[in-house]
Amino acid sequence: MAKVTDLFYIKVLESMAILPTTNNVNILKYWQTFEGGNAKNNPLNTTYKLTGATDYNTAKVKNYATADDGIKATAKTLLLNYYKPIVKALKENKSLEYWRNNQDIDKSLRTWGTVNFANYLNKPITNNNIPTPPEETPDKKKKIILISALALTLILLAYANKPKLIRYFNR
Repeated sequence: MAKVTDLFYIKVLESMAILPTTNNVNILKYWQTFEGGNAKNNPLNTTYKLTGATDYNTAKVKNYATADDGIKATAKTLLLNYYKPIVKALKENKSLEYWRNNQDIDKSLRTWGTVNFANYLNKPITNNNIPTPPEETPDKKKKIILISALALTLILLAYANKPKLIRYFNR
């Protein structure tokens, strides 16, 4: 299975106007583990037709030329009527527990073709099949470092301009 960064899923969610929470990203990553395969720029194995896409297999899963194409195709597929329960659960930031034994989500996943994920979600929870969160990717760490650096820069800029700020607010 091809390695996909959190950023791929963050962009998929953002392109659907869904908050890219850790929970939502992790659910898409769990889903990917049940997809298998190595379609290029297509971790959830969508069959959405885009210019430049080629068939990966006989089920018409696509290889996409770029990650942006894969993001666009994944988002457009999820926004189809068949997958409304999945999109609703993501918009509401529902936990994996909500997805379990949910008939509407089950039907949507089976329509997508991810029968193994649907079956997994319908198993009774035991100590042997409690999901563990996917590992944090370097992209997430980079994002945290970038946000921290930005915050520090803003603090330093405010401190450097303290006399100007004091004069501005004392008007």
